[in-house]
Amino acid sequence: YFPDPNVMPIFIDDEWYEKIEKSLPELPSVKKARYISELGLGEYDADILTQSRALCDCFEAAYEVSGLAKEAANWIISNCMNILKRKQLTADMLSINGAALGKLIKLVADGKVGHANAKKILEAMFDEDIDPASYAEENGYIVSNDTSKIEEVIRAVVASDPKTVSDYKGGKEKALMALFGRCMKDLRGNCDPQVLREILIKVINEA
Repeated sequence: YFPDPNVMPIFIDDEWYEKIEKSLPELPSVKKARYISELGLGEYDADILTQSRALCDCFEAAYEVSGLAKEAANWIISNCMNILKRKQLTADMLSINGAALGKLIKLVADGKVGHANAKKILEAMFDEDIDPASYAEENGYIVSNDTSKIEEVIRAVVASDPKTVSDYKGGKEKALMALFGRCMKDLRGNCDPQVLREILIKVINEA
């Protein structure tokens, strides 16, 4: 409460103050505002992400690779958080490679991997450091563009269930979804849903 005669006066100029200020990490409140104003996230998503440094780091790395802010936030908040909860881990313990998550998000956005199989890849990413594209290729998760194979599976499903086909032709839309689900299961999810639906309706109309 009084000057110490053994300590020299310390003068803090604006340059020193600015240098220290720039060396500080971005505060959570500033991050949240930036996520909302610059990246278009909703307040709820931005609030959850900025509660943990690990979530922020993963999100920013995933966004940098994928360029898809909302999708990156959704994958972390829903899928990653669900896995953490199941493993009884906290948000701060998220250790997956954010850049790899960005690659996975882009594979889904580009229609190269279905959402269900992408979740399987994400599970594997929690156990080991993998490249999503290579893992998808090795495990047969890449969406097939072979319409002849897709049609072959569809015809087999349609032929095996004439009652459901008849129900759809009679106006029951749910019957189509039942057939669609069976086809997707037989194709292991490796099919563009829109392509599958179009071919399925064509085959049913021919039946």
